[in-house]
Formats: sequence, C-alpha cells, structure tokens
Amino acid sequence: MTAKQQLLESEQKARDWLQQQGVDIVSLQKCNGKTNHVFLAEVVNTLGENAMPQRFPHKVIVRMAIAGLSAQVSPLAESTETVLRVHQLAAQLGLAPEVIGGDIEQRLICLAYAGQPALLQPQDMSMVQRFADCISSAADSWLQILAKPQCSLESIPEKALSWSGLSELIVQGQTAAIRQYAEAMLNIAISRQLYSLPLLPSHSDWNQGNWIHDGERWWLIDWDFFGWRPQLWDWAGMAVEHQWKLSEVKEMHAGLSRQVIADWSIFFWFCACISLVNWNWYQLRAKDLAEIEVAVEQYHYWRGLMLNER
Repeated sequence: MTAKQQLLESEQKARDWLQQQGVDIVSLQKCNGKTNHVFLAEVVNTLGENAMPQRFPHKVIVRMAIAGLSAQVSPLAESTETVLRVHQLAAQLGLAPEVIGGDIEQRLICLAYAGQPALLQPQDMSMVQRFADCISSAADSWLQILAKPQCSLESIPEKALSWSGLSELIVQGQTAAIRQYAEAMLNIAISRQLYSLPLLPSHSDWNQGNWIHDGERWWLIDWDFFGWRPQLWDWAGMAVEHQWKLSEVKEMHAGLSRQVIADWSIFFWFCACISLVNWNWYQLRAKDLAEIEVAVEQYHYWRGLMLNER
C-alpha cells in the first residue's frame, strides 16, 4: 500500500469513528504528523447543540498510527492502550488536552483541540519547570501505567542504562557509524556512572511541535514516548529538538527558578545521546534526508562540547 493509500484509509477510518460517536463532520483536515496520521476535525450534530454528545468539543484532533511502523518508531502503533492511558493521566494532571476517546483496535486516539505549536521563549522556562515538577510529583500514578525498570546497577550497568537506547543502537543501529558511536557513548556513560542517576517519569519528546498554546496557556501533547529516564533527558531533548546552541541553552537555563544542570559535561552527553537516537530514528524511516543531516551535525556538536568539557 502506498503512503497516499494509507493516508486515505486512515482518513476514512477517522471519519467512520467520529460518526460512530454520534457527531457529523463539517471538515476533516490533515495536519503534520511524522509517525501518525493526524487530522483536525470540526464536528456538529444536525439535531442541534443539545443533542451533541457532551464530551465532544467542536474541534478535535484524531491521531492514527501509520500501519507497519515498529514500536521504536511509533509507540501508538504497538502500545495503543498504554499510550491512551498515559494521555488520559496527563490530561487529568492538567498538562495535556482532554482525551475525548480512543480505539485500541484502530490504533486511534482523539483529543480536544487546544491550539497551535508555538516557540518557547526564555520567559516560558518557569512554565516548563512547573510542567516537569508536576510530571515528577505524580510518579505513583505513572507507576500504575508503566513500571519503572529494575536491575542491578553495578553488575549489569548496560541494562541500568536501557533508558538511553544505546545498547540497542550498538546491535541494531542503521549504520556502522551509529553503532560505533553508540558503543563509545555507552562506555562514557558507564565510566561516569550515569547508570546511578535516579529515574523519573519523562515525557521524552519536548520537540517544538509538542508545545502548543491556546492563546491563554500552554499544553504538552504527544505523550507516546513517555517512560522512566533521568531528569536531564527532557531538558537535553528540548535543546536538541529546538536545535539550540550552547548560548541559547544557557539563556533558557537562566530563566529557571532553580538550577537543573549541575554538570554541563553530563548535560552535553545527554544532548549527544539524544542526537544519536534521533539520527538512527530518521535512518529507520528512510526519508527526511535533511533531518538526518541535522541530527548528524547535532551529534558532533554536542559530542565535541562533551569531550572538551571533560
């Protein structure tokens, strides 16, 4: 099936699902989505406002996993129920838009529309910090959805570093360079005893498209890659995904109410690690050559800072 045929099939499934909920579709517009088909739907009920299911706002976002993608590329494709439960808890915490519904069989999740992506500014860092604190403080609730990895730290440090994804890259990396760099990064992590860092609930994908603003407040969407990782993972990921340089990171860090980065060399390691994971992710998709080039450049940039800092 071609990409266009997959898109048309997903669009029809989205229409069918919405109609099954008792709403009529005014419009269904495709939105940007790298590993999911995403649609913005405007819905009404021909029987009048009072007849519309109360849980449905007039605008909703329907996300459907693209068929054939692995869990490494699209968690929604392989772990739909977990992804749905994570989104529901994030919404209950006031961090994500309301979850309107979902369909595990169709690998579909429907969310209330909550605005457009917007660029984070230094003055927004206190808000980001509040979000991070809220995520961490709900650790017991997240544990009901996804267990925290458990293993012996000193005896098998590679397993204790499973959150980094480096062991998988050493074996399954898409290029020889990725496999080689992953092994070097893992050795550095072991030598720095990064396996001893406490694991906290992590959104794990603070990219530009996942921070949206409705005109009054911020929301964080796309919780598909939620997991247990060290605190620095999200902060380093934000720097990498926004393609910030060191001067911009330091400007953003200055806007925090308390220090997050205690050791800059470790922060640089996290940035390099995430850049390497991104590099492999884009290689897996066998497209977006420009984004592969960006990931490669970022890896070498942050790796260079890490080596110089050490």
